[in-house]
Amino acid sequence: LAAASEFDAMPVRRREARLVKRLQKHLPLVVKSPDADPHTKTNVLLQAHFSRRALPSADMQFDLATRVLPDAVRLLRAMVDVISSSGWLKPALAVMELSQMVVQGLWDRDPPLLQLPYFDAARAQACTAAGLEGVFDVLEAEDATRDALLKGLTMPQMSAVATFCNGYPNIDLSFAVNPSDDDSDAGGGGDD
Repeated sequence: LAAASEFDAMPVRRREARLVKRLQKHLPLVVKSPDADPHTKTNVLLQAHFSRRALPSADMQFDLATRVLPDAVRLLRAMVDVISSSGWLKPALAVMELSQMVVQGLWDRDPPLLQLPYFDAARAQACTAAGLEGVFDVLEAEDATRDALLKGLTMPQMSAVATFCNGYPNIDLSFAVNPSDDDSDAGGGGDD
């Protein structure tokens, strides 16, 4: 994604090469290319976004918000279309997962509760320890349990959590496999 030609014009300003190199040391994936490369900067900005790391300059924050994230979402949609039309399941799933990471600002291995406003790793871990692993678990928890886990949040913050949870999509999927007429001829059918 970061190697896309759409990021060729990503500006690497004075001092940013040093900042990119320093930021890269605190990110999980190593980028083996020049620090002053626009694609390296894009990769580092994406990783920082997934890791929810503060960026060292306002210019880098601006680049992430106005260039990298909008272009990444658009490119990922196009990738899903191309890959799906080719019938490649695993790459399509990987791109969809990356798309979720971009939108949620989380790594795929992070607890889903970190999507909730004002939730940090400690609060998410406390919820998981209490048996609440997803957004709907928080919604369906007993009031006393939920209040204990949200302790320390102000009323406006608790309201923001409730608004997020109530707006969270609830999608049920069911399917059935219908045997086709061709399946009855599985042995070859006919002209031997």
